[in-house]
Amino acid sequence: LTASDVGLKVAFRNDAGDGKTSQLGFVLASYALDGTFLGLQPLTDQLQLCDALPSQSELYLNFGSNVRYACLFNLTRVLLMPPTVFYELYLLTADNAMYPVPVRLMNYRENGVLVNVNNLGIPAELDNDRFARRFFLYDNVSGRKQGGTTPEIIRFAQYISIKVQIRTDDVSSIFP
Repeated sequence: LTASDVGLKVAFRNDAGDGKTSQLGFVLASYALDGTFLGLQPLTDQLQLCDALPSQSELYLNFGSNVRYACLFNLTRVLLMPPTVFYELYLLTADNAMYPVPVRLMNYRENGVLVNVNNLGIPAELDNDRFARRFFLYDNVSGRKQGGTTPEIIRFAQYISIKVQIRTDDVSSIFP
């Protein structure tokens, strides 16, 4: 999280230019449940289980923006969705290289302890965090009993956040 090789200069919308961007670009790599690579696609609204207005669906890609989407979600809708897909998120750098984005799963446990739940603003609390590469938005497959068609358990991402931190030594650069 403290690497300095991201290779992307950022600015707020009014200060963009001179090799700086105000809109972050991300790419999603998709994988089937069995690990088969399904392809790459630019990140737009794929991480939103709620329906957003088209004019607002990509506002969160603007550097420095704070956007929140909230909705009531009917879990029976997940039963009708395609089978679970796993994703890996990449940040596009200035030269269009794909920089892997670390993913913190907030409900990850080690020995029954939620290791990724931290007191906000305390950097030392990050020392024991565990990061992943792949994640899913919903799981409508693994909760099925053998031979069953309807899962007994449905999992879904209740909260997704993309956080970008500015480096203190260069305010136009970001940490991964």
